[in-house]
Amino acid sequence: MQDRFRFRIYDKDDNTMHDVINIDYERGVVEWYNSNDKKRASYIGEEKVVQCTGLKDKNGKLIYEGDIVNILSEIDITAKIEWSEDLARFVIIFEDIQADFDNYYSSELEVIGDIYND
Repeated sequence: MQDRFRFRIYDKDDNTMHDVINIDYERGVVEWYNSNDKKRASYIGEEKVVQCTGLKDKNGKLIYEGDIVNILSEIDITAKIEWSEDLARFVIIFEDIQADFDNYYSSELEVIGDIYND
């Protein structure tokens, strides 16, 4: 679960997700490299930062909050991963149903995009 504390940031300027390289809570700043390898920084809250669930999908891709996934079963179901403040855990939402993310094995999920770039 070492990946559980990884973060990505949605860069509004180039409409892409990037790995966060540093979060300075004291200064309230998030840092990342953009698509041109230029170091960027913004204040916490200016850009959307999402956290990794710590699990990988069937293809070995890390699953993050805000990802859209296929639930691989007899029929493929598209769902999204969210953080529930009420439950203090990740949940998976499909067809207006909210389920505990921990109920799914990573081999049952395939990341197909995210809510920012679909």
